[in-house]
Amino acid sequence: MSKSIKNTVRSVYLTLIEAGKVLNDFFNSDTDVMSKDIKKIMSNPEDKKKYLEAIKQLKVDNKKSAEVTFSNKEKMTLTLEE
Repeated sequence: MSKSIKNTVRSVYLTLIEAGKVLNDFFNSDTDVMSKDIKKIMSNPEDKKKYLEAIKQLKVDNKKSAEVTFSNKEKMTLTLEE
């Protein structure tokens, strides 16, 4: 492969890497505002499902509180304040 082609490929590769970093920063910023406990819950599919279901109960079913029991047997009560 000629030197100019190698340089072009390298340039394109580095540009894609930089673009990936920008996109990663842009799209992953939501987790920066989450506590480490919520990040842990959201990283476990079973716990995430239970947590989101409890939020649904508060929002859709108009409940004042909802209790969640996670896979590690810890419990959390979510409440709405008026």
